[in-house]
Amino acid sequence: HAEPLGNATLEAMAFGLPVVGSRVGGIPEMIVHEATGLLVAPHAPRELAAAIEQLLAEPVWRGKLGAAGRKRCEDQFSLEGHVEEVVEHYRAVLRVQRKQPHKLAGVGA
Repeated sequence: HAEPLGNATLEAMAFGLPVVGSRVGGIPEMIVHEATGLLVAPHAPRELAAAIEQLLAEPVWRGKLGAAGRKRCEDQFSLEGHVEEVVEHYRAVLRVQRKQPHKLAGVGA
């Protein structure tokens, strides 16, 4: 019913498995509906069951979702990607600091 960032979702995606997740917390940030997995409404067991049945009935599509999910996981949620994102945030702060030193004056004071 609430999931800030589901490790199990990312782990399944990393293994190339198709995933079904609820539209709660960080899950919609990980799963692109009908591209890397399926999203269902929270508290909707029938919708969840229907999504699982759909994946079971369509093995080719299931494989495509799994492969796309793995790629998304590697591109968006890898350690290297995270490090690069953090480094880019620092670079952006430094650019602002160099252009407008007064903007960050007193930060943390």
